[in-house]
This record gives sequence, C-alpha cells and structure tokens, in this order.
Amino acid sequence: MRAYCNICQYPVKTCVCDRISSVNFPITLTILQHKREVTHAKNTARLISLCAPDKTNIIVTSDNGAMTHLQDKLCVNQCAVIYPNDSSRAIETLPVNERHTINHIVVIDGSWKQAYSIIEQYNWLKACAFYHFEEAPLTRYRIRHTKMDNGVSTLEAVAYAMNTLFDVDVSPLYEAQEAMQSFWQSPPPHMRKI
Repeated sequence: MRAYCNICQYPVKTCVCDRISSVNFPITLTILQHKREVTHAKNTARLISLCAPDKTNIIVTSDNGAMTHLQDKLCVNQCAVIYPNDSSRAIETLPVNERHTINHIVVIDGSWKQAYSIIEQYNWLKACAFYHFEEAPLTRYRIRHTKMDNGVSTLEAVAYAMNTLFDVDVSPLYEAQEAMQSFWQSPPPHMRKI
C-alpha cells in the first residue's frame, strides 16, 4: 500500500511540503471537486489549498451537506464561476470596477465531462456569472492528458483568474505545480506534449 505524507497528502515519494510557499488571495476560492479527483495522485487542487489554506475551500460534490451549505451562503451577485458556456464572458474583458464586486470564485476540478455534469446537477450555480479565458497561457501541466488543446490544470485556471482579476503574484502556485511534476516518472506516452 502506498504511503502518503500526513501534511500535503501526496504520496511520500512525491511530497511537496518543502516546496510550498504562501500566496495571498484577496477573495474566497471554492473548488468543486468531482469525487474521482479526490484520491488522484496528480491532483493540483490540493496544491492550491496548501499555498492558500485560509482562502481555499475544496468541496467534494458528492458531499450533499457541503453543497447545500455552499448554496445557502453563496452570494450569487458577488460570485464568479470559471467555466466556459454560452453565457460566459471573457475574464480578460471584465472592467476593473466590476472586478472589485467579485468576492468569491468557484472553479470545478474534474474532466470537462465531469465539470459539465456538476453544473447540470447543481443548477443553482447558473445564477452566478460565468467566465472563460481568451488569453490564458499554454499549460505547463505535462503529467496528465487532455484532448483539449487549450486545457489547463485546475491550479493554472485559479492562478490565471487570480492574476488577471486581482494582480496576485501567483508564482508560488506555478512553483508548487512544477515541484510536484518533477517527482513523476511517467512513461513517455503518459506525459502531455507541451
């Protein structure tokens, strides 16, 4: 059985504790995590919570109580959901005065299919404003596949949103992701070509 670090919760051989630095989010971040992502060893949501523990909430979407609590406390007029759909706006085009009305960002952690199912299951999220990226940098996340050319990791999505909206120095997030990746010895066919 694989041994895990008690602090970072990654396998001991990929422990990133000594490579974590703090990042200061000016608002609350909620990561809605599909249940299949929870135990995934390459999970980047965990890195975000290690770098910004006081501002990051990870909710497993199969936890109905936690989802109900989020629904009850979420102020939809001040929340931004990062998910591209027919009504989403490019985050880069949001005027500065509108950026300051956002006090909560919601990001979905899972495959595109899983993310879509979460949005459909928790229909109340649709009352929030949705945003997508037009100019996000190419992914640096090379240890998991995606069929999407412009797909980014959950960590990269959060980093881009926080930097674009609030000019947050997100280098600790990218450094944590790179540290985690540096431990992986996947066969070349399992590595993403970037």
